Amino acid sequence: MKKKYLKSYLNQIIDFKKYYYFLTHRENKKFIGIDGFYSLDHKRRDSGGKFGDKRINDFLEDTIILNDRIKSSLEIKEDLDQYLNKTHLNELKEIIRKSEEKGISVIFIIPPRLKDYSEIHILKKYLPQGTIIDISNAKKYPELYMTDYTFDIGHLNDKGAEFFTKYITEEFTKNRNF
Repeated sequence: MKKKYLKSYLNQIIDFKKYYYFLTHRENKKFIGIDGFYSLDHKRRDSGGKFGDKRINDFLEDTIILNDRIKSSLEIKEDLDQYLNKTHLNELKEIIRKSEEKGISVIFIIPPRLKDYSEIHILKKYLPQGTIIDISNAKKYPELYMTDYTFDIGHLNDKGAEFFTKYITEEFTKNRNF
């Protein structure tokens, strides 16, 4: 039951930009979407299929770029320390510290489909264990890199978002007692 609740909760907060947009444009109720999540697929349906044509078609014309993202997700560079951004590391540690003072546990999510993971992977080495959920690995989470679950190069479609939420929920519930 707790896993189901967590999945629902994560589904509702997954798209922060739309949430912010909703807060600033409350009179437009369609941005609430289904269960609080307003996907690009949903936006496309609401626009009568007009939204996103170029983005979808550009992606479908050249899906090789997705292979580059897959390769990036699997590539572990030799000397990762050279990619360490100490300013970012200090900011993240400060977020963790301030949150813990308020009894809040912070968890950072490493998403799929980034162009480069070098700086992010080195941060994992220096952040406290249990503060990162990494769902970027294309071998471990292949659905997140499949064309069938893609809206455009950087976004999942509705079905892909379901897999994304499922994987975050599974990783979150691992080694945590509710």
